[in-house]
Amino acid sequence: MAHKIYPFIDIAVLDAVRPRMLDADAIAILSIDLQTVIWANGPGAALFGHGDIEAVRGADSGLGLGARRQIAATPGFPDVGTDRAILVRFTQGVTCR
Repeated sequence: MAHKIYPFIDIAVLDAVRPRMLDADAIAILSIDLQTVIWANGPGAALFGHGDIEAVRGADSGLGLGARRQIAATPGFPDVGTDRAILVRFTQGVTCR
């Protein structure tokens, strides 16, 4: 499935994203099917095993079936809101540096 490429600054300035970026949190925006990374900041790119934000955009998320099912089972998915924490256990495809 083709996804639109969004310029970094267009996402970084959003009210839901900006404070998390200032806290240096890893942020990644995935497609609704959770298969593709649409956008990520530097720490988010590293989380998915990429060295920079350009390399991660449009890349396969690498999330296993269990992680995708766990995220999709969140009440209200994909509109889960910004005030809820979601804990997901990753068993493959995600790295920390």
